[in-house]
Amino acid sequence: MLSLLRDLRIKNKYQQKYIAELLHINQSAYSMIENGQRGLSVDNAKTLGRLYGVNWWQFFETEQDS
Repeated sequence: MLSLLRDLRIKNKYQQKYIAELLHINQSAYSMIENGQRGLSVDNAKTLGRLYGVNWWQFFETEQDS
């Protein structure tokens, strides 16, 4: 999940601050999600899935699952 979130954000040229505002959290909280120090809620995963045009459940797959 971690590299996928970061890779999609960078590919789409979004800043962490923009994503955090979209999710109604602060930038440091989003940074913690990308770094694996905090979990991603299902609601936020669905929001990011719509933003990036991917299935939201992909954010919960482990490296072994993919």
